Amino acid sequence: MTKILISGANGFIGRALCPHLSSLGYSVIPAVRHSSGLERERIVMGEQSWLHALAGCASIVHLAGITYATEEHETDPLPALLSANVINTIELASRAVEAGVRRFVFMSTVKVNGEKTAPGC
Repeated sequence: MTKILISGANGFIGRALCPHLSSLGYSVIPAVRHSSGLERERIVMGEQSWLHALAGCASIVHLAGITYATEEHETDPLPALLSANVINTIELASRAVEAGVRRFVFMSTVKVNGEKTAPGC
C-alpha cells in the first residue's frame, strides 16, 4: 500500500484530501502542528519528528502554510510568513530527500497574490 504524508492535514483542503486518498486505498499519514483529532495524525515539529513521520512514505502532499501572521501584535508579519511558508517548506523537502520520498506535491493558495490584482497584471 502506498504511503502518503499530508502536511496541513487539518486545513481546508487536507480535511477533504485525507479521506479521499484513504478511500482510494492509500495509507495516509496526516501531519499537523497541534493535535486536531484526525485519525492516525502525527504531530510534527522539528527534524526528528519529520523523519519519523516520513518513514516509508512514497509521496508528500504539502498543504501547510499561512496566508497572514495570526498574532495581532505582529507589527511586521514577514518573519512569521517566511518561517511558515519558506523555511518550513525547505525543512520538509530536505527531510523528504533524507527519507527517500520520491514525490513532493506542493500546493499553495491564490492568497499569495494578495487581496486584488492590479490592472494589467
